[in-house]
Amino acid sequence: MATAELSEERVRRLREIIMDEAVCRIAGGVGNLPTLPATYNALCRATADPATRTADITKIIETDPAISVRLLQLVNSAFFGAAQRTSSIPRAVNIMGTNLLKSLVLSAHMCNALELAPTRSFSMSRYQNYSMGVAKLARTFAGSRGFADEAFTAGIVLGIGQVVFALRSPKEFEQVLERVADTGEMQHRVEKEILGASHAETGAFILSTWGIPFPIVECVAFQFRPGEVGPGNGELLAIVHTANALSGIILCREPEEQLDLKFLERTGLIGELPRWRAVAEEAFQALT
Repeated sequence: MATAELSEERVRRLREIIMDEAVCRIAGGVGNLPTLPATYNALCRATADPATRTADITKIIETDPAISVRLLQLVNSAFFGAAQRTSSIPRAVNIMGTNLLKSLVLSAHMCNALELAPTRSFSMSRYQNYSMGVAKLARTFAGSRGFADEAFTAGIVLGIGQVVFALRSPKEFEQVLERVADTGEMQHRVEKEILGASHAETGAFILSTWGIPFPIVECVAFQFRPGEVGPGNGELLAIVHTANALSGIILCREPEEQLDLKFLERTGLIGELPRWRAVAEEAFQALT
């Protein structure tokens, strides 16, 4: 599997980003930040046991009504592209698979937290749709490389730092969103100016406190600056970065400079870009 290599340099660079003073100030206190959902922990324990059956996974999902509803919505949506609609939780579990189920749990958990966020300009439905679009693209780009599920999970949680901002610094985050809407500036740069940190490193901080695997946290932390990641294999980060950048370029008319071409060259994936762009354009056209 070509995920991030746990070299000392790579770990050090990630630690420096998420332990920044501004990040710790915003996200460091537990306060009203959401904790890791019990359903996610239960799924992790179950999937680590080779004796676990589909019926066991189904039972865990069915104990969480919000997750059950979101699962059925997803497998019946254009995003997932299921061959036929279903109202059966066991069938939905079989369609999605356990690793993607864990991604779904994280996504639904953060979206539930958004309902409590007092930020008027933050659209939960837009956040959900954008995250799911990035996640699906990332999984498609990963193809048969062996880390498609990790790519999907990273895409799902790339933006959770925005939830942290909405919960912990709603007034400042409102200023960020209003300014971005007025000027068209890049949101993560305005966040850095007003809040002292972007949602990338802030999201990585909260994910690290949840014990989410290093490659996922790294993708979130370096989503806007992949070239700063430490030495080692960077294919997963490159794929997630590209899925996110192309989504912004195509859907939000963000500048092409969002895409780090040098990093794609460094990882040997620059030749995939034309095909990936075509896939992204077709995917988003189908959803409009």
